[in-house]
Amino acid sequence: MAKSNPMKMNEDTPLTESVSGQSTRQSADPKPTPGPAKVSTIGRVRWVNELNQALGEGLANSQWMAALEDDLMGSGKHICLDIWPFIRELPDNIRSVQVKLPPSLEPARLFLSNLADEERHYQGLYLKQCELAGLSSGALLTIDQVASEATLALVEAMSLSCVEGDVVEGVQAIVAAQLAAAHYTRAAKGPFERYFVQNADQYAPGRIDEGLAWLRLHAKTNTRHALWMNRMLVGLDQEGESPELPPTVKQILYRIFALWQVDAATLELWLPGTKPPEHQSGCQAKLELKRT
Repeated sequence: MAKSNPMKMNEDTPLTESVSGQSTRQSADPKPTPGPAKVSTIGRVRWVNELNQALGEGLANSQWMAALEDDLMGSGKHICLDIWPFIRELPDNIRSVQVKLPPSLEPARLFLSNLADEERHYQGLYLKQCELAGLSSGALLTIDQVASEATLALVEAMSLSCVEGDVVEGVQAIVAAQLAAAHYTRAAKGPFERYFVQNADQYAPGRIDEGLAWLRLHAKTNTRHALWMNRMLVGLDQEGESPELPPTVKQILYRIFALWQVDAATLELWLPGTKPPEHQSGCQAKLELKRT
């Protein structure tokens, strides 16, 4: 039987998720599928929806983004420096998760392979953005000496989940980070583009498009990635009606909120009982929930 093309499916397409993690379109035959299989619908991993809402509200209440609107070039440089250690380590974190995947989980391999950036192409695009913001390569090479506590804490949390955690924890961390990147780039794309349109005469032809390529690429909706991500999570038994964020996702979200400088009210709304990041001790700090 020929494999169905995932790009032709919509959000209501029913899928049959076998125990091996493979997904096929259901046939029109109303007879039940024999054997141990479960019927799934794209978008049924409820905590992903909850995470998207949290990330959207986090950015809307972020001092990081407010500063970008007030002083794009000054704040843009700081943001480029803040994100670089995370981006630099991401391919190695993804590779650490890839080697733990069960052989049958093809959607996970497709999803992670597309994010892995083994040739460092996406990193090259990001460095062009940093150059457009006025940063030198030397500034990025010495960032570890001056990186913010929030940056170091996020890098540490990703490493703990991807390198030391099991495959589910690693996948959850990567999904959380990928969704956060999508939310940030969509929010930041407009301010950056407006600034450079207004100041286009100060830059050589093509330099602006080259410098904004990373931002524009990550801001695009990628339907194929979304399908692979959902099937990957279903294959790892993440499907369910509960919107409760898994512990690993809470850890990463907490670190992202700290990096974005999200206000205390939003932090309490989405991660109730957590201590503010400034009360924690460096990159080894862990998410602490009040005992009930």
